[in-house]
Amino acid sequence: MRRSRRRWSVCPLVILLSSLGIACEPRGEEGVGQAGSVGGTGEEAAQLSGAVTGTEEGTGTQPDLSGISVVPERWVSAWDTTSNLDSPAYWSNGEDRWVIATAKGTHDLWVFDASTGGFLRRVGGEGTALGDFEYPNGIAVLGDLLFVVERDNHRVQLLRLPEFDPVGVFGGSILLRPYGIALFGDPAGEMNVYVTDDYGNEEDPPEGQDPAGDFTHRVSHFQVWVGEAGLETELVRQFGEEEGPGALMVVESIQVDEVHGNVLVADEHNLELELYGLDGSYKRETVGSDLYRFGDPEGLVLYRCGDEGYWILTDQGETRTVFHILDRASFGYLGSFAGVITANTDGIWLTQDSIPNLGMGALFALNDDGGLAAFAWEDVAEAQHLREGCSGG
Repeated sequence: MRRSRRRWSVCPLVILLSSLGIACEPRGEEGVGQAGSVGGTGEEAAQLSGAVTGTEEGTGTQPDLSGISVVPERWVSAWDTTSNLDSPAYWSNGEDRWVIATAKGTHDLWVFDASTGGFLRRVGGEGTALGDFEYPNGIAVLGDLLFVVERDNHRVQLLRLPEFDPVGVFGGSILLRPYGIALFGDPAGEMNVYVTDDYGNEEDPPEGQDPAGDFTHRVSHFQVWVGEAGLETELVRQFGEEEGPGALMVVESIQVDEVHGNVLVADEHNLELELYGLDGSYKRETVGSDLYRFGDPEGLVLYRCGDEGYWILTDQGETRTVFHILDRASFGYLGSFAGVITANTDGIWLTQDSIPNLGMGALFALNDDGGLAAFAWEDVAEAQHLREGCSGG
């Protein structure tokens, strides 16, 4: 989230990366270099896997990936030092296919080709006007509407794709320190938007000390309409347990399953997920408390097969990110996988669209604050013995 966890970067390995056709050179305001593919499970990928995940500073230790499948990325974008990318979202109109990522370091959006990872453009800049951003963090797409959470403007901004035309903002009089976003509904009608708010955590508490304060409005639920009259919004409720197991102490990631009536919220302080209902009621259930052993609980996504499917949870390892898979309905643990390169991941996004070079469905993950990686769902499904080819639900 906001902790500086990275002790090294993959770019000192540039000679090895270059020999494998993977761009890693950081760039400044001019943009980024070309993306490279990983692919395969042969000797070169194994060598790269060992090198990239090799060390925390000076220790020579490697993460213990026993019992965890390694799924090679289909592509890894160029890596950049200035952007401080956080969260991705996928959009397509059938011709263009983009992954749009929030850039906290440069206060704008970075757009990549979803098929190849090639860098396309930057959108916006630092400011408070429509079309500008201050510390953009969470991001989501519904239809042609792009939702961007701005922590330091204390708002959610809507833009219409593909032009990135500003539609409006909401939450400015309600949100204090917003981070994550999840939503469902009809982009031509009523949309339900859930936004996490990490107020009171401007600084990390001392080691061994819990955050203090009122946790009862950690999540804000808005109803949103975009019509001929423009943007209309209504605050439905704010929620969160005041104390006890369901209290949300440090929040960012959130995901909604409207079919089963569930809202999952990650608590980065307690390294677990809390289960709420769509109406804000706590369901008295904690998820994943025994899973996170590499880092913070970060991105959450849902693979949908009718009313079945899978949750994918991000375990933010500094030198290798691990993704845990749970059953959609029961939250039973099904397995874990890691990429060859992907590390220190914040946000993730899953699409079930068909994409050239990726097949039917893809998982897009932030890579070490400065780039993106793409996994083909068919590769993940094969490694973990999961269903594939579902169009959603």
